[in-house]
Amino acid sequence: MGINSAVYCQSGVRASETATVLRSIGFRDVKVYEPSWLGYAGMLTAPAENEVFVNVGALTGKIANLESQLKDLEEEIAKLKGQKR
Repeated sequence: MGINSAVYCQSGVRASETATVLRSIGFRDVKVYEPSWLGYAGMLTAPAENEVFVNVGALTGKIANLESQLKDLEEEIAKLKGQKR
């Protein structure tokens, strides 16, 4: 008796790796849902009520920008404090 499995991830890369591991430990008929979440999210007819998709790359860039601004402000405050003495 075989065990059937379908694997997915965000883009399909990790799912392919997972499928290979599952096959190597005895799972049979392992399928990769190749479009994974990125493909599924792109289908306007897909049922995804209350699902939230986040562009992590864009978010990381915004956080880096805010960190840089904060560092600049901290340096400016330090300079102003040094002038008061």
